[in-house]
Amino acid sequence: YYERKIKMSLSRVIKLFLVLAILTLSLLILRCSLLDLDGESTIDPYENISLKEAEQMVIKQVLHDDLDEKIIYELREKMKSGTAILTAAGNGYKVENNSWFFFVDECMDSVYPHSCLYVFVECMGGERLVIDDTVYPDQLLYNLEAYHLICSAQ
Repeated sequence: YYERKIKMSLSRVIKLFLVLAILTLSLLILRCSLLDLDGESTIDPYENISLKEAEQMVIKQVLHDDLDEKIIYELREKMKSGTAILTAAGNGYKVENNSWFFFVDECMDSVYPHSCLYVFVECMGGERLVIDDTVYPDQLLYNLEAYHLICSAQ
């Protein structure tokens, strides 16, 4: 009787060990899938991104720390899902998810039409949308009054 109980207990322990091994392996595979090619961890798609984290994402992942001749403005409040914007070139865009919004003037103090970026960082997960556009200097003064300057290469 006891020998049979021991065999059943041993069988359960082995099954439990195998289940734990499979779970551990699954977690390891999941962890590896959350790594970018350069080895940096990606952000959990359900994680709420703060404005400061979004700023760093724009500087490091969109601009690659190249701030020469650039000015970055941000909207300090989340842009709500469904908000429509009109870019300087007249292109319309509708925000799909709550996002942090950044405007990057790529050639500060320019007196001619030049490149700019409209950057949206989704609040949940940090997915980024970058719209490359052209801005005219006379549009900047009027359009940026509501934004906060976060970075200026001077």
